[in-house]
This record gives sequence, C-alpha cells and structure tokens, in this order.
Amino acid sequence: MAQGEHLCFFKWAVMLCLLSLCLLVRVRASAIFPSPPVQTENQKRLYAAQAANAKAASDAATPKLLRVFESAAFREELLECCRDLADLPAPEILSLLRADLRTAELAHSFPAVVQDSHDDVTIEELSKLDYFPNQWQVALMRDADCPVFFNMAEEGIFGMAPFKNESRPTWTEAAERLVYVALNARQLDHGSLSMFGPAGAIFSHTGAQNMVLIAPVDTGMYEMLCNDTANHHHHKHNLVACGDYWHHHTVGTLDDLDHIIFANFGLFTAEVNTTLEQEAGSLFRRSSFAGRYLGLPNETYIDAFKYPESNIVGAPRFPGGISLLVGSFRELFGTDSGRALQLLADSNSLPLVWSLGAAPWDPWKTHKEGTTFPGNQRILDPLASRNALNATFPTGAELEFEHFWAKVSIARSPNGTLPRVRTWWTAFAATQERVAPLTATSCEATDDICFGTNAITGVCLCRRDHQDEALVVLTA
Repeated sequence: MAQGEHLCFFKWAVMLCLLSLCLLVRVRASAIFPSPPVQTENQKRLYAAQAANAKAASDAATPKLLRVFESAAFREELLECCRDLADLPAPEILSLLRADLRTAELAHSFPAVVQDSHDDVTIEELSKLDYFPNQWQVALMRDADCPVFFNMAEEGIFGMAPFKNESRPTWTEAAERLVYVALNARQLDHGSLSMFGPAGAIFSHTGAQNMVLIAPVDTGMYEMLCNDTANHHHHKHNLVACGDYWHHHTVGTLDDLDHIIFANFGLFTAEVNTTLEQEAGSLFRRSSFAGRYLGLPNETYIDAFKYPESNIVGAPRFPGGISLLVGSFRELFGTDSGRALQLLADSNSLPLVWSLGAAPWDPWKTHKEGTTFPGNQRILDPLASRNALNATFPTGAELEFEHFWAKVSIARSPNGTLPRVRTWWTAFAATQERVAPLTATSCEATDDICFGTNAITGVCLCRRDHQDEALVVLTA
C-alpha cells in the first residue's frame, strides 16, 4: 500500500476513534431536555382522530381519481412512460399507485452545521441524541428563536394544540409537535430537497407506523401562497390552485390517501395551466412504473417541489427509526462535514448513500430557465457501516473512494464550492455501486431491514443481521 493510501485510511481510523469517544458521552437525556416518548398520548389521540377523518375523505375522493385514470388523456400519458399500465382497469392502477406511495421513502433533509435561518438538527447534534428532534425542540436546545411560522400549519391543518406561549413552548409542549417529512414519490436521489440541507435521513416505515399524517403539498409553501395572514405581500401566486381541490384541509394517512393523491394532482394545475391527467402523468413518469431507476427522465425543479408532506407525529428513534442516511455530493463529499456524516452512519451501523441531487441553489430561477436535473443518482458509501451490510463491494472500491475523496477535497475552492460537479460525479460513479430506492415490489423485506436495491442488478441491499430475510449480493 502506498504512502498516500496509508494516510487516507489512517485519517479515517483516527476520526472514527474520535467519534467513538464522543459517543461514549451521548446524552440520552438531561435534566432540562429529556428524551421524549416515541409518541405522546396526545399525539396518539390526534392521529386516531385524523385517521378517521382521512378514511371518510379518501373514500369520497376515490371516484374522482378513478375518473382521472379512466380518461383517454391519462392513458396517453401512460403510453409515454408506463406502457405496461396503459391497458389496466382504473381500479387496478389506483391500487398499484397506493402501494407505491405507501412504500415511498419518508425523507427529511437537514443542515450539516448550524444555520441562522434554519433551526433543524445538525450532524453533530444528532450524534448526541437517541431520537430525531423536531425543529421546536432544536430551537429550545440551542436557546434560539422558535419557528413560530410553523404554528399555522401545525395547528390549522394538522390539528395540534396551541402553545400557551406561541413563540416559546415548554419542552413538554414541543414534544407534541411533528417532524417534517417529504414523501419521496418521485424517487429523488437526495430523498427530500438538498436546499433544506445537504444531509438526509430516510425514516423507517416500521418505526413510523401509525404516526404519519399527510398533506398533498408542502404546507409551508401552501401557507405562504394561500393564507392571507401569512402572505405579507398581499397578492396570490399562481403556483398553487389555492381555492380548489383541498377545501377542508383534511390530512391523510398511508392507509387512506386517495384525497391526498387527487389534491396533489389538482393543486398544481394552476402553475402552467396543466390538467389533472398531465399532473398524474408527471408523477408516473418518475415512479417505479416507469422502469429502471437509472433510466428515469430528468426532473424539473418545480415538479420536485410537488411532494406530499408526510410528517411524523412523534419522535422517531435514532438510530432505530432510520433506514438510511444521505449526503449531498456537491456540498459534503470531500469535506469535514461529509466525514462527520460518514462517521455518524458508521457508529450507528446505518448505510450511507451519496446523492448528486439538484446542484443549482435557486430552484425558482433554474425552473424559469428550463433547467432540469437527473434526480436518480445514488452511490453506496463503501466505508460507512460496511461490516453491518450484507454486501460485497467491487475489488478496490474502498481505496478508489478514498482516493476520489482526497481529489475532490483539493479541488474545492476556499469557500468549499466544487466546480464541474457533474464531471466529478461521472468519474466517481464509474468506480462505485449505484443504488435505487426501495419500491413496493423490489424487496420482500421492509425498510427497517433493507434500504434500497442495486440500480444495475435490482438485487436488494439490506443489513447483515437480517441476511436470512433478504439476500444481498453486489456484483463487481
């Protein structure tokens, strides 16, 4: 082994030891900020009440969805992306879509380090916790200003009780709120959008069972565009059809979501005067029905924002409630923060993938210019948790990874920007394993056992301690 190779592995070993020492003092709780329950009694009651409402709303929306799927216009959309579905009866198509959405990733992006404008947990903070905190809890732990804007959606849409002091809840009150999550129906490689943070967590469906409440749209965007109180500019935008499709703001669950699907199609018809059938086609083109993951069409920035917001009403355990960690190649690869994310994954036996994601910072500007991005580029980290994964990596993958890490680190500008991101990614991907998200039909095991598939072979990628449930063989 050459001197440079020794140095790369030595640095990895030293940082791993340092993190191990840090984890010896992981704070499960403190006198001021004890770990909350997975779900409080109030949250359980809220979920039960909202689930009953969701059942009625979903049943009422089913005929509307079936009419969309029966239409000739929608069948034309299917012929362009998903020919195997084009001749199926509408109820069967709806059944397949429900299954696909129920297994879609529950994704949350978060910052690598503390940001003034974004109170969310960081890599370092998460390493000291045994649960994934909501943003109210993060603000209280930092003694920072609380995100009062969230009250509108959390109280007005999700039905949560108001705080006694709306800008400064108690720790007990903060535990009653939710973790914001995107349902990754379009199979984006970063899970959620990297503009919310270059690190990402994919939550286990098993760990979030009976905790997910779904809105058809990002509720922050909805409040800004459709709520006169929140819209300080006193004018409406045409991005969302505010007065149509989601009249009563009834949320859904993973069991009952037909009204959410219908509203998700309808709300975005206003942006460029599309039809329900076209919006449905846009989703299907990025779904598992459209074929191989690496063959999916590029995604537009506005379409990437059309995720259903699928929030977890509770405190998911860390690491037990996490299926996968994600790192943005553009922002974290070859950096100290990227190394910290690797070590967070490794110390908790979690798999880590690197995503190409949406490289430009301003999605609104790039949409206006007609820019798209692949959104289907994931690579499995061969160093993080490799002993915990039932996987065989190509010969030399670890060494190639470290060599590439060093090259990217040197190529970054003094402010951390990486030029020619796509060029770097193409060279990187040629030496590593490509990963696709789980789908309803890809693996028999659930996402607390498996975390994806090999994007080339389709073989399930799972954790070693569950090798009896799902065989994993990665090919060189």
